[in-house]
Amino acid sequence: MRITKFSFIHIIGALGLVSLLACKPAFDFSDDDNENATFSLNVTDAPIDSATEVIIEFTGVEIKGDSGAAISIDFNEAKKINLLDYQGDNSASLVNAIDIAAGSYQWIRLKVNAESNTMDSYITFENGSSYSLYIPSGSQTGLKLNNGFSVLNNQAINFTVDFDLRKSIVNPPGQENDYFLKPTLRIINSAQASEISGTVSESIMLEDNCLNGGVAVYV
Repeated sequence: MRITKFSFIHIIGALGLVSLLACKPAFDFSDDDNENATFSLNVTDAPIDSATEVIIEFTGVEIKGDSGAAISIDFNEAKKINLLDYQGDNSASLVNAIDIAAGSYQWIRLKVNAESNTMDSYITFENGSSYSLYIPSGSQTGLKLNNGFSVLNNQAINFTVDFDLRKSIVNPPGQENDYFLKPTLRIINSAQASEISGTVSESIMLEDNCLNGGVAVYV
């Protein structure tokens, strides 16, 4: 009997880094009197069946402190990331060790281009067909995570945003050209990452229910 091996990240943790460094912060914390920390943000995904590409075009990141205006980190060029390339213990870096003020923050927003009938963000299936991914009001409001966090002076904090694509991508009736991205997102502190692995018997993989409905492992 052959054994099929699988490996995946526990839902509480995540992930590595792939540098996409062409960004610049729209703020300045050069004053020596400020208590500063560093902030990093990555993205990863849980896969979707039958898709070969899920491309999201990111244009920047915003984070909002308890007071004052939101901090905007805008990329010099929009970054097209295929989320299917970043699964398990892989992730793509959106922001790498940007200086921010120590303190409490209310939310994180991912800025994206995802217009209707436009191939800025899109999905491609195994049969070669591609469709635009539309996020209603996405270009105006982005993808907001209402998860507060605090960062101490001289602390390096690193988060990963996990897209659950099986739950996030839908094709509403009457929509011929667009798939909708209604993101189911989790944000994970990468310092709390852990990984588990195991094996699955091929006999289980070949059961009728697996062949008809696909195979997935959940924790």
